[in-house]
Amino acid sequence: MNQPDSEHDIADKLLHKGDYSEAFKIFNGIVCKNPNDIRGWVGIGMYMIMTLQFNEARANFEFIIQQEPNHALAWYGLAQTHYNMGNSYEACKAIDQASSIAPNSSSIQLFRAICYAALGATPEQVCELFKCWGECFSDPITDSSPQFSAPEYNEQNINKKLKIGYVSADLRFHPVAFFMEPVFAKHNKSTCEIYVFNNYSSKDSYSNRIESYVDHWFDIYDKTDDEVYALIKENSIDILIDLSGHTMGNRLSVFARRAAPVQATWLGYMYPTGMKAIDYRITSFKLAPPGLEQSFNEHLFRMTAGAVYAPPLPVNISAEPPMVKNGYPTLISLNHSRKVSDQMLELWRRILLARPLAKLIILTKEITQEKAFENLLPRLEKLDLPLERVFISKEIPLYEFMTLSDVADIQLDTHPISGGTTTLHAIWMGLPIVALSGGSSMSNSSASILNMCKLGEFNTENEDAYFYKVLDLIDNEEKIRNFRANSQKHLQDSPLMDYVGFATELEKSFRLMWINHLLQHKKYLDSSHDIDLMVEHCNETTS
Repeated sequence: MNQPDSEHDIADKLLHKGDYSEAFKIFNGIVCKNPNDIRGWVGIGMYMIMTLQFNEARANFEFIIQQEPNHALAWYGLAQTHYNMGNSYEACKAIDQASSIAPNSSSIQLFRAICYAALGATPEQVCELFKCWGECFSDPITDSSPQFSAPEYNEQNINKKLKIGYVSADLRFHPVAFFMEPVFAKHNKSTCEIYVFNNYSSKDSYSNRIESYVDHWFDIYDKTDDEVYALIKENSIDILIDLSGHTMGNRLSVFARRAAPVQATWLGYMYPTGMKAIDYRITSFKLAPPGLEQSFNEHLFRMTAGAVYAPPLPVNISAEPPMVKNGYPTLISLNHSRKVSDQMLELWRRILLARPLAKLIILTKEITQEKAFENLLPRLEKLDLPLERVFISKEIPLYEFMTLSDVADIQLDTHPISGGTTTLHAIWMGLPIVALSGGSSMSNSSASILNMCKLGEFNTENEDAYFYKVLDLIDNEEKIRNFRANSQKHLQDSPLMDYVGFATELEKSFRLMWINHLLQHKKYLDSSHDIDLMVEHCNETTS
């Protein structure tokens, strides 16, 4: 007989469902009744992380560690806190401690790979860390699961209507939905039958629109992995697409069971999955140029663009940059504050010292202005930034975010983890963005976007080039005016807003993946192949 869930179990489930206030009430009640209940304190710390109260979370986990120095989950929570605050070195120290205490913990070993990626490990080192996680925690599941063999090789199987399944917890008001909605709207229903396996407990206008576009929608947030696996098998999905990677709400454990003959990851996560069960990573020629194959365990399947962009809101761009009215230039960092490395802060300090009138805005993920200061100010003081010209902002709602070109003149991208959605938003709102490209997909995201928009002049190859590019923009009001006048057209004319063309190319890519499955060989790994010739060749091969 199954034991009833404890209060801790109930609160943990509420936390992972996103019902944070109810989870907190239960955890708080637990520690009020028993102040020595460490699991209750860990739950409160995790609640604080999920509600973006990072300073409070750090103090909470440090308190637990004082009481119980070898508590692996407390070190793990402390590592998450430092990671979200942009303290990559401290995050690695904490996660190493957690790892030494609990070497068999899947979540701890996975987060260790994430922390070292943020610290600046090489792409090959990052891939190896994720592969080590996969070999320990995912691949054994795959090895013990039934494997798919190629169906009988004939014209019907080559040209069959493919059943495409998408698995995500983010088909709602979320960046993934911003990218995916036009894809679902433009899929060709005559060649593909579209299934969505939704792992989020509530719906919004984005969810409702996406559900109206697809053939089948299944809510799986309350189902076990075995139940989701059975559901996918029951519907005979041919190609299963993960849109989460190792982000919250993923169902990679279902992919580990090999739920479909072809499995790919796309869009939601830029690091490797580390899983042998994931056959492909859908990307672009520009985001992952030749030479990056060793940076991922998945086979890279390259398209013209890695995704399409649907602006979440209309933006009317003022022709006049704010610097004209203000009498000084305003620089802004739009990316998640955890991407703002000390390396970037030092580079921005150089820029501010070189242009004594310039001001800088740094957005954070904190929920109040006070917490934003508590989080970031010590780092700025330590690196000796001119604090009188740096404004730290709490997280702001999207409708306000999309008006920031009324406040700022130039967007400063981050490195080694660059922007993605924020870069697209910046271009849409008319903010020229200076990017520093690098040797990984995480570093190349902004550069790839700028290149596809024919704005490659804003890409730089090293810190000095970045420094001088920003100074050149500060000194050239006309360049900023020109960018603001033409930025939306650059996006609209690029592959990033060619929704029909992208959906057609994606369906072609799925067909090539299916042919690879029939061949039992990953022969075709980009969308440039002539699909009719491939089908003809396959038929000749088996005739």
